Order: sequence, then C-alpha cells, then structure tokens
Amino acid sequence: MTRHIYRFLDRTLAVMEVVFGAGTLFGLCIGVIAGPEQTRPLEWILGIPVMLLTIVAGVLLWRGKRAGFALSLGLQLFQILPVIIAHTAVRYVAGFHWTLRFGAPRIWKPWGLEGTFIVLHDPAFPQTTFGLNVVALAIAIYLVKRLHDISQNSTVMPAQQLS
Repeated sequence: MTRHIYRFLDRTLAVMEVVFGAGTLFGLCIGVIAGPEQTRPLEWILGIPVMLLTIVAGVLLWRGKRAGFALSLGLQLFQILPVIIAHTAVRYVAGFHWTLRFGAPRIWKPWGLEGTFIVLHDPAFPQTTFGLNVVALAIAIYLVKRLHDISQNSTVMPAQQLS
C-alpha cells in the first residue's frame, strides 16, 4: 500500500514539474521571440536552462530514476526561499506554492499553481526581504526521505565480490 502512495506522490510531482516547466519554458521563449526589447536577458538566460532541467527532472521522476529524485530535490531547494536583495527579486516556482513573506509588502502571489522564473530589479521593491515556500519545503523533505529509502533498498556489491 505504501508503495502505491509513494508512486502516486512521485508521479504527481513529476507531472507538475513537466507541465509547469514546459509552460514557463514556452512563455520565456515566446517572450524572447515576440518582444526581445522588453525581456530581461538574465531572466531568460538563466530561466530557459532551469525550465529545461525541470522538465528533465519530471520525466526522470516519472520513470522512478534516482537522478529524477536528486534533480527534483535540487529544484525544490531552489524554490524554498524567494528573495529580494538590493531591490532585485529572484523567484522560481514550478507547481503549487504557498509562500509566507517576512517583513515586506506583498510582491508576489502568496499561493497558487504557477510556473515562474523571475530575476527583476525594481527600485520600488524593498531593499531586502525573503519568503518561505512551505509547499516546496515539504516536497524537499519528502524527496530527501525518498532518496534515503532508495539508497537503503539498493544493494550494491562491493568491488571485491564482483571479481
């Protein structure tokens, strides 16, 4: 029964990564093609590879590959803390989020389903603030547990026994 629950959760996360990664990738590419004068180069130079990596992580996670769990964990860690430093916002979301803000006016949606990659400097932003994406934190904890379980269940023979 537990195996079925894990499989359902893994595949749900994989679908979110593929769908929101592909949607955001499409949006970034269309923005570059349609209006390059209004795009922020740093945003698409960093955002396009991150979204491609999000799609790859989702596909590998769907297949149950350990690399998919590891990539997904790294991407979730990147989503946990949206920050504003020196009036520059950096935020990445691929899927469901619930973001708590600390010490600043609301800059982004506090919760929802979305695919976002933002690197934006605006003097109207606060000097420094950060948030906490509670959903990404919970998913990261889940992925750490899954990676730990996978490493405990894998039986690797020492090199001496292979000879």
